[in-house]
Amino acid sequence: MTIAPPAPTEAPEDSTKVLFEEARRHGRRRRRIVWIVVLALAIALAVFFGVSGATTIPLPTLSHPFPKGRQLSSTKPVGYYYTEIERQVAVGGGPLVKGGEPVYEYLSGTVQTWVAPNGSGREVTTTDPTTQFLPAKEKAPWLAEDKPLLPPPPGPLQETQEFGRGYAFGVNPTISLFDLSGLPTDRAALTSSIASGDLGVKGVRQTSLRGLSEVSSCLTHVCVVFERAVALLEGPDIGSDPARRAALFEVMANLPGVEHLGVVSDQIGRRGTGLRLVQHGPASTEKYVCEQPNGVVTAKGTVRQAGLSTIEQVVFDQKTATLLSSGTSYSPEVAPVQMPCAGLRETTSIRTPTWTLLIRSGLASSDSVVAGR
Repeated sequence: MTIAPPAPTEAPEDSTKVLFEEARRHGRRRRRIVWIVVLALAIALAVFFGVSGATTIPLPTLSHPFPKGRQLSSTKPVGYYYTEIERQVAVGGGPLVKGGEPVYEYLSGTVQTWVAPNGSGREVTTTDPTTQFLPAKEKAPWLAEDKPLLPPPPGPLQETQEFGRGYAFGVNPTISLFDLSGLPTDRAALTSSIASGDLGVKGVRQTSLRGLSEVSSCLTHVCVVFERAVALLEGPDIGSDPARRAALFEVMANLPGVEHLGVVSDQIGRRGTGLRLVQHGPASTEKYVCEQPNGVVTAKGTVRQAGLSTIEQVVFDQKTATLLSSGTSYSPEVAPVQMPCAGLRETTSIRTPTWTLLIRSGLASSDSVVAGR
């Protein structure tokens, strides 16, 4: 079965009518040779994800070869593997009036990461003290209500952390290092590899994909694969090339439940191909017991919490298959929370969206040099 993507709201430029053609031709040649293995993997994946039948989302493809020299392509340990991202470093907010739409304020920061082949590294976070608003038009009413802005960061605007040898290979590290050079480009084989957490590079020390799931908010196996693919694309990494990035795009785009958004913009206006995955968390009922310090029970009962949907969205560059951004948002953004033992019958929980913007990546000669892209 073939699912056509939604029509984009704006047609891409002529030079990017189609994406990833070179990677797809490469995949077809491999499938002619190993079709029996791929068929077996496809059957295994259908069981793994609990779906019947094959679902294929048509993928954008390039009309010309991928440009060279802009991304990591060397598997040799040269200097440091560098990434530069932008993300929120502090978030706050709430409705201006009871029951109103939430207004968010946040501080953004630039995070520069250098990782050496031995797993040591350095990370520098630079905070922009200018308060930003979501959406930006809400700044005027927020100030008119005399609501406080976020306080300035408690410490310096720039913070540096250094990590010793092997740190990037630990469980749930602040910094990571992935070797992509041994990953297959066949979609079925790559999906299976990511799902199992095996990057397939023998004798190489690197961050474990299995360790990433320990801090995941995913409710499904599909989400775990989606999340792991995002981590591989964000880096820092060794051996990244257009074919492997395009293969990771195909893995994500063809997971059950993933929506193809066509051409969209990220938070800073860069245009690219968007994918979205929505998880629906069920409502829950929890028991509570209220006790005084002396152990006397004052109340007991149950509270019901509403269900929560989590929306994961990514944007890919159409020319290089580079991941431009990833983000998470929630529905509903404002939810009632019952707190019977705190003397409050109900309070409000604000779930603010978060995102990561990949600005630069590349090889750097030292841990103070910025790699260009």
